[in-house]
Amino acid sequence: MGYWVFRRVHARCGAVAWLYRDVGRRIGDIRRAKRLTQEQLAERAETSGPWIAKIEIGAGRPTLEMIQKIAVALGVPLWRLVTDNRLTPDEDEWKGEARALADAITTLKRDDLVLLTTLAKHLGMLRRDT
Repeated sequence: MGYWVFRRVHARCGAVAWLYRDVGRRIGDIRRAKRLTQEQLAERAETSGPWIAKIEIGAGRPTLEMIQKIAVALGVPLWRLVTDNRLTPDEDEWKGEARALADAITTLKRDDLVLLTTLAKHLGMLRRDT
């Protein structure tokens, strides 16, 4: 179903080469930041290296399903590939807090880490319920 929606948008908007070019650029940027080769990404996304290369230069027209597979292979949410690369203020703050937490727990003993992990899981469940 995603394929046809993507194709309908393409047909309605005329040539949307900019969309494919931007998605491809983002894929390439994230792949390089994660120090993956095109072949490694292709293997993870169950496709071929030449197809990844075409996508990255905007010459390939991947389906939405393929873009999702690539997102999973890169370990990023789909929206990262189809929207601007900038972090929202909330994400930026969250990343900073996550780094501070990671730094703070490096000296904890294993039992304390297990307790902290359990506490975090319970807190997450409480937040979802409210």
